[in-house]
Amino acid sequence: MNALKSVFNFLGRFLTSTRIVVTNLITFIFLALVFIGLISIFIPNDRSIDKEGKVVILNPEGVLVDQEVQYSDFQFSFGQVEQIQTRDLIKLIQSISKDEDIPAVLVDFSGLSYSGPTNLIEISEEIQKLSELKRVIAFSDRYTTSSYLIAAHADEIYIHQAGGFDIQGIGGYRSYSKSLYENLKMKVYNYSQGDYKSAVEGLTRDSMSDFDKKQRKALYDPIWSKYKEIIAQARGISKEKVQKFADSYFDAIGEAAFDNIEAGIEQNYLTGVKSFPEFRSYMID
Repeated sequence: MNALKSVFNFLGRFLTSTRIVVTNLITFIFLALVFIGLISIFIPNDRSIDKEGKVVILNPEGVLVDQEVQYSDFQFSFGQVEQIQTRDLIKLIQSISKDEDIPAVLVDFSGLSYSGPTNLIEISEEIQKLSELKRVIAFSDRYTTSSYLIAAHADEIYIHQAGGFDIQGIGGYRSYSKSLYENLKMKVYNYSQGDYKSAVEGLTRDSMSDFDKKQRKALYDPIWSKYKEIIAQARGISKEKVQKFADSYFDAIGEAAFDNIEAGIEQNYLTGVKSFPEFRSYMID
């Protein structure tokens, strides 16, 4: 009985000692972390980034939005798409403009998968202000109307020789299947009423209605006119030349019919072509 009592007494003393040691160790670690945190706050950090000869790379990737959407609010998964709030990107561009230690900026907006026209125009205007204060260089393996709207303000615009240069008007394609359904002996019941009811025209017509043309022109024309104005002012050309280039997208120059790079260089849309190694060497020099 005494032996059993001795064992339990030993275990009790051991557990008590272990508890004290562990508690003291945790307390020590906590106080050490607090002390280190206070030191990092009150003692200035002398390490600074050497900005001499450096270039800021501005290449956002994702979807440009007004307000970020939380996918958890939806029952269905839309995939994890990087969302960039327009106001955040504007703040970043403005901070770069104010930083006197930044001599130049490299822009590449080809990574934006979608951007609304008003958001693009806002960002384009900020890049235009930036170009008045900094040297701006643009490089990409492709330029669409959206990404070029940003790049147009750059002092130098380069493109990969195997890339593509594409300025087109705003619009889209729609299929009209009325005859198909008639041949298949299928009848479409349309219960809409009114003039501007184009949602079902793809099923009830073989061509676009005049009312649909009218409403689409009312939507697209002001946006495209603003796009042309921005590009024309940035590149020192007329809006009519921008329109002509967009209209002749596939035949601007015979041998450059698809990518239009040669035509872009000749008409002052582009500065020149460079491969990735060539552009890297150019920026280093």
